[in-house]
Amino acid sequence: MLAKIALVVILTAILAAAGAWSFDVVSSLQGGAGLSTHGYIAAGLGIFFSCLIGFGLMALLFYSARHGHDEASHKYDLSSDETAGPDARRDFTNKGDEDR
Repeated sequence: MLAKIALVVILTAILAAAGAWSFDVVSSLQGGAGLSTHGYIAAGLGIFFSCLIGFGLMALLFYSARHGHDEASHKYDLSSDETAGPDARRDFTNKGDEDR
């Protein structure tokens, strides 16, 4: 448990240092005509909500994959379709997956 807490503290410190460094770089590049307080608040909120959306979509992706929502809703077997031709005949029934 102590190792997890130490890891979180170290990663948070690295993130804070990267944020401070990027703030310093952006401030020095603007040549004295920096953003107003409202500009920094807007940029911070934009970054926050972009990350929130990204984290939420990744969480939904993992949830969907782990609970079987990504599985095909129908199992197709085109081997009996005579009009499809030999190139289109593929086995979509997942036969033989037990061997993997």
